[in-house]
Amino acid sequence: MANVDTLLKRIDAEFASLQGRIKQAQGEQLQEHQARQQRLAAFEKLLAELPEVWKPRFEALIEKFGDRVKVTPQVTSSSREATLDFQSDLARIRLRLSASTDHDVRKLVLDYNLEIVPILMHFDSHQHAEWPIEAIDKQAVANWIDDRLVSFVKT
Repeated sequence: MANVDTLLKRIDAEFASLQGRIKQAQGEQLQEHQARQQRLAAFEKLLAELPEVWKPRFEALIEKFGDRVKVTPQVTSSSREATLDFQSDLARIRLRLSASTDHDVRKLVLDYNLEIVPILMHFDSHQHAEWPIEAIDKQAVANWIDDRLVSFVKT
């Protein structure tokens, strides 16, 4: 039968090992948090540059609809969103376009959401696109937005 002292030494070794693993994990978490904060700062800078891509496109669409559209922008440190509510005798129409990032702050995420109530036909209600933050192709972003706006107008 094993000696109780040997058992206690093994238990103590496990507790000591656990403390080391906890400290290592805390250090890794701190480093990841700091790296994420740096990526978030870079993403915020990117969000400040992207209005040159989407603003003229939204303004053109808004101009076409005139006073039949109400625009509600929403700006946070990590996202941008524009909600366009359209007046129609047939339905309530709401178009939301948003730019945000993924949880790890490694991608630009664009979302297109179209709501039409009542639903009288089949339409493309959602589209989603992602680009790596370090390799944003502004022309590809512009093309994606253009395609979504044309899809909306077709609907």
